[in-house]
Amino acid sequence: MAATKRLLQFKKQALLLYKAIKTLGKDSSALVDQKSTHRLFVLPKYKDQASKALSDLASVSLKDCLEVIAMEQGARCWDDLCLSLEPNARLYIKGMCDSGMNVWFREYSEAKVYLAQHPGCYLLPYEDYFFICHKGHIEKIGLDPDDVNWQKIGFDWECPVDQDAKKKLMMQLQKERK
Repeated sequence: MAATKRLLQFKKQALLLYKAIKTLGKDSSALVDQKSTHRLFVLPKYKDQASKALSDLASVSLKDCLEVIAMEQGARCWDDLCLSLEPNARLYIKGMCDSGMNVWFREYSEAKVYLAQHPGCYLLPYEDYFFICHKGHIEKIGLDPDDVNWQKIGFDWECPVDQDAKKKLMMQLQKERK
């Protein structure tokens, strides 16, 4: 998946930034790389240090560097960048959606057959899989399971009958995330 490759590239960029900053922090005689440390000044917790050299490089975390990369890509934060590249990631949230009795499939065709045999369920993608869930799951991710747009898309997020109805659901999902 192209989105997954892009996310991996961004993670690598963040790791390189983190390593560069940590290397600078360990060697007190090293001249602080203004380019690397200047990138941190987009983060609120480092913004006030923009006028002077970043004194405490030890406090910089990999999460800080992920946030920097996300902001450089035009996102508000790392989570927003991930969701913008992989909008289906919001359809299943580990830890929050684990309690349901979802039925998982590797092949879309198998999930579609199961959906046809079980009215009242929803077919959603997650990474390289597909799963069938019930209303409770849809509520957990912040959508209304009784929204008429579900019927319009055939309760199938992966291959919706009506693309405009799916866009409306996606917009609601985006609103819920903010």
